[in-house]
Amino acid sequence: MGKRLICLVLGLVMLIMGSASAEIAAEKNDNAGSRQLEQVLVLSRHNIRAPLSNSGSAIGELTPHAWMNWSAPGSELTLKGAIAEMRMGQYFRKWLESENLIPENYIPAEGEVLFYANARQRTIATARSFATGLMPIANVTIEYDGAIGDSNPVFKPVMDFTSEKYLAAVVEDLNQRYGFKDPDSEFNRRLAESFALIADVLDYRESNGFKSGEYTEWTTADTAIGLTVGKEPSVKGSLNTAYAAADALLLQYYEEDAKDAAFGKELTEEEWGRIADVYSSHIALRFMSPLVAINGAHQMLEEILAELNHAGRKITFLCGHDSNLSTVLGALDATDYELTGTLEKRAPIGGKLVFEKWRGDDGAAYGRLRMIYPGTKQLRETLPLTLEEPPMSCVIHVPGTTIDADGFCPLPELTDSIQKAIDAYDDLQREYGEEAADNAA
Repeated sequence: MGKRLICLVLGLVMLIMGSASAEIAAEKNDNAGSRQLEQVLVLSRHNIRAPLSNSGSAIGELTPHAWMNWSAPGSELTLKGAIAEMRMGQYFRKWLESENLIPENYIPAEGEVLFYANARQRTIATARSFATGLMPIANVTIEYDGAIGDSNPVFKPVMDFTSEKYLAAVVEDLNQRYGFKDPDSEFNRRLAESFALIADVLDYRESNGFKSGEYTEWTTADTAIGLTVGKEPSVKGSLNTAYAAADALLLQYYEEDAKDAAFGKELTEEEWGRIADVYSSHIALRFMSPLVAINGAHQMLEEILAELNHAGRKITFLCGHDSNLSTVLGALDATDYELTGTLEKRAPIGGKLVFEKWRGDDGAAYGRLRMIYPGTKQLRETLPLTLEEPPMSCVIHVPGTTIDADGFCPLPELTDSIQKAIDAYDDLQREYGEEAADNAA
């Protein structure tokens, strides 16, 4: 009798627990089923690359120390970068499978996916690595235009027009946003501290460049913006030199032992963040004024909108540069965000600006815009990225869209914002182009 009673009680408990588990599972399924993922468009920055210049060129003149021996030639994707990007592709595979956008071992049908990269080794190789992680048994074609090294107008945010009036308006806008013309601003105070830190790490005053007089003491007072038709926006002055050094140091930090990356100096995470501030400040001044971003990003925005409207498309992967992420965000005026867990607060290396299309149970279409990116620790250690240990994620709010607590908004609001940024290009050209300046004169 005792055994029978125990078995009866255990059976009842298991039945109750089973019912509760079923209710929990049903609740989870209902939550997941309230919106069905229909399409993702990923605008990606390439992953870890070797510096754009090497020890025998510009950055070699900024320090008496030898930069590390990279696993790739200058500007190309490194072996570690390829591994990190494959990890990111594996995470996207698990995520998209969990949302029932793609089946396990997905092989896309004709027209379901597009992989399109700028014609540079680092962007094509990044797209290839991501595709390997996302669809390991599919034969994915990486599309690009022209020969390797050619400039692609979609991925190169050059100035189609400029004028003195336009430059003055851009400088005023950037000054209002960051105070870069105010020597006492927080922006310049932080830059001055970062300049001093980088100079100390490099032993800059012992470098050939400084001793020869080719380079001088860094100051925030000489920062200037350059806008030239047919070229990307530029930053002139000490900030541009310090940016090249910060870029190389950060890349070395991602690849190397931390102490070796700082040429034998032990830096805290906060100090590495101050080095990264130079990089982020340079990006902000070059690309994130909407006045500049609308000029430089309109072809990329047209590509994005066309892909989001492409019938039958499930996955689009556009692989470019920090300039592409920054100008798209700037053109959408989505600049009020701060990324956590990474040294680079604007367009981190390996970062993805992800446009998502969802369908609700009510038949309505929803959109969401997120930055999905590897954290600094994940990147340095090339950690596996899984649903349990995912990459970092930040919802991006576009002005004019009404987002809920999970970052969703009505899809037409998101696509309308993209169209408005595209349309703003013509208005901007009429107001600030050379022809407008001539008529005003």
